[in-house]
Amino acid sequence: METLPAAQKAELSLQSAMLYLLIACVVLIGAVVAWILTSNEARNEALRESRNNLDKAQQIARLGNWLWDLKCNEVYWSDQVYRNLGLSLHNNKASYEKFLECVHPDDRARVVKLVDEALENKQVYAIEHRVIWPGGEERIMCGAGEVIFDAQGHPVQMHGTIQDITERKRDENRKNEYAHLIYDLYNNAPCGYHSLDPQGLIVDINETALRWLGYSRNELVGKVMFCDLLSEDCVQLCWDKLGQLKKGGTLSNLELNVRCKDGRLFCVLLSSTALQSEDGEFRGSRCILVDYTERRRHEKELQQAAVVFDAIREAVIITDDARNIVAVNNAFTEITGYTLEDVYGRNPRLQQSGRHDKTFYQSLWRSITEHGHWQGEIENKRRNGEIYPAWQNINVVYDRNGKIANYVSVFSDISVIKEKEKQLRHLANHDSLTGLPNRLLFFNSLEISLERAKRRRMEVALMFIDLDRFKIINDTMGHEAGDILLKTVARRLSEAVRGEDMVARLGGDEFTISLEELSNTEDAAAMAGKLIETIRQPIHIGGHEIVCSASIGIAIFPHDADSAQNLARAADAAMYRAKELHRNTFEFYTSELTERAIEHLTLSSEMRQALERNEFELYYQPQFNLASGKLVGAETLLRWRHPTRGLITPYCFINIAEDSALIDPIGRWVINQLCRDVAGWLKEGLKLPRIAFNVSGKQLEHYDVKGRIEHALQRWGLEPSDLDLELEVTEGALQYEERSVEVLRQVRSLGLSVAIDDFGTGYSSLSRLKRMPIDTLKIDRMFIRDLPEDPNNQALASGIILLGRALGLKVVAEGVENVEQLRFLQERDCDEVQGFLLSKPLPKAAFAKLLKGEGLPVIPPASLTVVRKPAASD
Repeated sequence: METLPAAQKAELSLQSAMLYLLIACVVLIGAVVAWILTSNEARNEALRESRNNLDKAQQIARLGNWLWDLKCNEVYWSDQVYRNLGLSLHNNKASYEKFLECVHPDDRARVVKLVDEALENKQVYAIEHRVIWPGGEERIMCGAGEVIFDAQGHPVQMHGTIQDITERKRDENRKNEYAHLIYDLYNNAPCGYHSLDPQGLIVDINETALRWLGYSRNELVGKVMFCDLLSEDCVQLCWDKLGQLKKGGTLSNLELNVRCKDGRLFCVLLSSTALQSEDGEFRGSRCILVDYTERRRHEKELQQAAVVFDAIREAVIITDDARNIVAVNNAFTEITGYTLEDVYGRNPRLQQSGRHDKTFYQSLWRSITEHGHWQGEIENKRRNGEIYPAWQNINVVYDRNGKIANYVSVFSDISVIKEKEKQLRHLANHDSLTGLPNRLLFFNSLEISLERAKRRRMEVALMFIDLDRFKIINDTMGHEAGDILLKTVARRLSEAVRGEDMVARLGGDEFTISLEELSNTEDAAAMAGKLIETIRQPIHIGGHEIVCSASIGIAIFPHDADSAQNLARAADAAMYRAKELHRNTFEFYTSELTERAIEHLTLSSEMRQALERNEFELYYQPQFNLASGKLVGAETLLRWRHPTRGLITPYCFINIAEDSALIDPIGRWVINQLCRDVAGWLKEGLKLPRIAFNVSGKQLEHYDVKGRIEHALQRWGLEPSDLDLELEVTEGALQYEERSVEVLRQVRSLGLSVAIDDFGTGYSSLSRLKRMPIDTLKIDRMFIRDLPEDPNNQALASGIILLGRALGLKVVAEGVENVEQLRFLQERDCDEVQGFLLSKPLPKAAFAKLLKGEGLPVIPPASLTVVRKPAASD
């Protein structure tokens, strides 16, 4: 092997070293590159996180930043800038022009001017302006910017921020408005306000107090109120009260005299509250001043007048111009029973007795309005409900401007005078034993009634009543027993007739009754029958039970006579004819009226045929809940479709049915037909309300009502538990108390409810009512008919509703025919109503449509109208 020269070996060694060094450098460079790449990725991740945090912070602060490269006219907006301008990040390129498009047109020129000035004057700018979002919403922005210049002083960049300050500005505006409002209230309040420091120095005082006292604010701030402003007699009092305030107390309505700048004294009422620090240290007080000058003067005048006011014997009422009571005297309290606290602020109409009509009060107020006063006799009501007569004067008091300031009423109780007059009149016009009108008063009243009937073209019935065999009772039991009998009969007759009818005793055992405004002669016959039954009720005298009968003669004006005397003769003749025939009955004067009895026999015969020919029909009158307006029940009503007379109501034949023993087969037909209809409706899937049917007193007394009902239910496959049936009985049925209670309890055991029909017109007493197993009271239509005008019907209807509520009974009003009646019953919380206003009695098919919801009336609460949806058949 050839040995290389030393120089060549040295060169090879150097080359090898250089190679190793190169390799080491390459490795080192690779390691550095790897480190740089790893470091950049970490920094990029940190940068992204930093940007996200910045974006979140900008969203919270609603603060976006922007950069404008002036050389290349490129603009950068942060995401929050887009949000502040209401723009989408993807569809809008950032530019100065785009920004100006968003600025409110009224603010755009101001923004451009400020940016131009910043570029020219090398200054930082800040501005508040509005922007309009694409949807039209207006927002308020706070913008700021700064220009960056190069070494030659040329602008190269502008950067800045834009913040949405809408909510902040709105809050500021609200606070400013509230502050101005508080300031105005403080300075223009009708009361004076001022603040004191712990030493009693005035710290602040409002304009009202300054105006009262005549000072400027600078003249009073820093003054010691208690020394510098108060009269000498008030200073020590106020220092004492200040001591109370320092202990955390309050002052209320302290009367003080404050000295004004012009030297006069100004009377005020001062109320003050202490101001304390958190640790309880007294820091001063806030005070309220009320002008008391005029009030103090008025009080002195009133004190003088009060002595006279309470000394006079006549009652005095003073009202304001709105006729609300503001003052009464002691005599008023003594006469009426009302104190000032009872009547203050109320209208004097609370004394109205209800015995004067609207015309009376219209005339009274017409006199007051036209002449400034009224004087006359009036009937008022005391607090305890007692009616008393008064002689009253009412005068108007006018103020300086001629406007009404007060009404003054002065009256005296003339009960003693009127009672004496009444006693004298009563002695002259009434029977001393029974208290009934005597012959003189009766015939005077009868002549007036006949004149009234003549004008109105109405009929009047005159009844002469003679007690059968009264002489025997009087002779065998004594005159004292006879007197008791006469008084009992007189009371029963009075209770049996209407309020407008008159009962009188002519003498001995003869009574007479006049019935006004007859619709037909059948009304007189019905009343006569009722009176005979009333008189026949047993009377217990001295341990004996006496049954007394009566004979009644009836004459009708103007058919039988045209004068009171002639009518009396006709009625007397008819009465004797009744006695001659069979007693315990009534007779009409004319043969024509007597022939109506024959017609009753004919109807009785035809009713038997009607049952065989199936001429009877059932109608259903809906009942509605007043609170909800829903259909909650129906009353089953019988109708007779007579082949020649047409559709006849029970009023024309039911009494005949009771007298002829037809009431039982007719009653069985009603119950059977009702169950048949109900079964049919249930088969159709209809939801049924409560359905009531009537049972007469004769049925309760003589027939098996429970058995009749059970038989009908079984025949048509009905279970009482699946139905809501109600049995209605008239008040007359309550006279057979023991039997009635037993029958009604049997009926209720079947699951039926029980209602008293025509309540208030019959025989019931509260003691009997309490013992009767009943669920419902039905107010008779005669008490609804004249509502709300008739005060008596108002009282009776309201009383029945309250009675039912007290006994836990449902109350249903019958015969509701107008909106005023409905509204009256709504205001008294009557439970349910029925009547022509809401629905007439409906045949089976029409009622079925109502059950399906067709044609139901709408009853708004306390409404003035009733809206009825048309049925398909309308």
